[in-house]
Amino acid sequence: MLGILVTMKDARTKLDEKLVAEVEEVFGKDALFETHITTNTKVEEAPGEFQSIYSYDSSCVGATLYRDFRKKEMLTRLKAMEKRRDELIAAAEAKAR
Repeated sequence: MLGILVTMKDARTKLDEKLVAEVEEVFGKDALFETHITTNTKVEEAPGEFQSIYSYDSSCVGATLYRDFRKKEMLTRLKAMEKRRDELIAAAEAKAR
């Protein structure tokens, strides 16, 4: 698992703050990605039009948040996970010799 992405966040409500805190408590702060995708009308409308958010409105805030998340956090964690996997494989092969 790369991590947990909080979506449909409404920073105006205390409920969202509480839910994020509970997720952090259960899974640990490191499990959550820093990016939180806020509620966005365009993101909600896109599935109703059978389109991705990038096809529906690639310049909206939601699309930008998802794009930035993929470029920054998701790829960074994926590369770190792959590096760790390679290190474990190399260690196991060295031990087997």
